[in-house]
Amino acid sequence: MPNRIRRFGQAVVLAAELPADIMHLHAHFLHTPASVTRYAAMLRGIPWSVSAHAVDIWTTPDWEKREKLSDCAWATSCSQIAVQNLRGLAPTPDRVSLIYHGLDLDRFAVASQPKPLRDGSQLDDPVQIITVGRAVEKKGHDIVIAALARIPKTIQWRWTHIGGGELVKALKRQATNAGLNDQINWRGSLPQQEVIDAYQSADLFVLANRVAANGDRDGLPNVLMEAQSQKLACIASNEAAVPELIKDGLNGYLVTPESPQLLADKIVDLIQNPAKRVKMGESGRKIIEDRFSHLIGIDALTNKFVKTPQIGASSAPKPKKVAI
Repeated sequence: MPNRIRRFGQAVVLAAELPADIMHLHAHFLHTPASVTRYAAMLRGIPWSVSAHAVDIWTTPDWEKREKLSDCAWATSCSQIAVQNLRGLAPTPDRVSLIYHGLDLDRFAVASQPKPLRDGSQLDDPVQIITVGRAVEKKGHDIVIAALARIPKTIQWRWTHIGGGELVKALKRQATNAGLNDQINWRGSLPQQEVIDAYQSADLFVLANRVAANGDRDGLPNVLMEAQSQKLACIASNEAAVPELIKDGLNGYLVTPESPQLLADKIVDLIQNPAKRVKMGESGRKIIEDRFSHLIGIDALTNKFVKTPQIGASSAPKPKKVAI
C-alpha cells in the first residue's frame, strides 16, 4: 500500500504539470512506470499505453498485469514468450503486440577487417571469448566461469567480461578459486563504443542466462543482438526468448540452463573450429539485418500511436506523445 500511495502522488504531480495539448501517455516497463502513467492518465482522462520488457513482466503478479492490460489502450513487448504471457492476461489477445527492440545498424556496423581464424592452439594468440551483461543472478556468469574451468588446459583462450553489478566480487572469487585469473579480463561498465570495439576484437560470445530465484529472467537480451551484429557466433541458454534469435547450429549454439559441462563442450567446439564460427557469425548478421533493425520497430510503434483514439481530441494541432 505505501508504494501505491507514493506512485499515486507521483501521478498527481505528473498530471498537474502536463501541458494541456498532451493527449496520450506511454510508459516503458509494466511495473512502477506503468503504475504512475496509469494513474496520471486516469486523472487527465486520456489514453495510455505501455511497452513491457523482462523483469517488469516476470516479477509483477498476474492480478496487477491484468488490471493494467485492461486499462491501457495497447501494449507491446519485445519477445514472443513475453507477448504470449501478456496475451493470456489481457481482455483480448490483440491488445498486446510483438515489437522487437532492434539495433541501429549504422551504429553497429560490421568491422572492415575479417576476424582472425584463431583455434586455441597458440599460447601467444588465444581465442577471445566475451560476455557482456550485468553481474546479476539471471545472467548466469557463474555458470560461464564453471564452464571455462572445464576447458582442457591445452586449449588457449581468454575471457572478457563487461558489466558492473552486485555479484562482481563473488564472481572474481569464483574465478580465483578456479585458478582462472590470468585468463580473465574484468572490464566493468563501459561506454557503448568501447563495448562495440570489444565485440569486434572477440571471436565468440557466451551467455549462460537462467531464471533467477525470484522469477526474473531475460527476455531477448540486447547483447545477443549486438554480438550477432558484429558477426560473432553466440552460445546461450535455451531459456526465455533466446531461441527467437539464436537458432541452434545456424548462428550459434543453445544449451540447457545450469549445464556448465554442456556449455564447456560447445565453447571447445567453436574454439577449435574457426570456420564454423565465421559461418555462424555471417548467418547471425543476416538475421539481424532481416528481422532486428530498429527501423522495423520504429515503424510499428509509429503506427500504434497514430491509430490510438484520442479522447477529447479536437481540431487543435496534432497532440504530442510523451514517454515517461
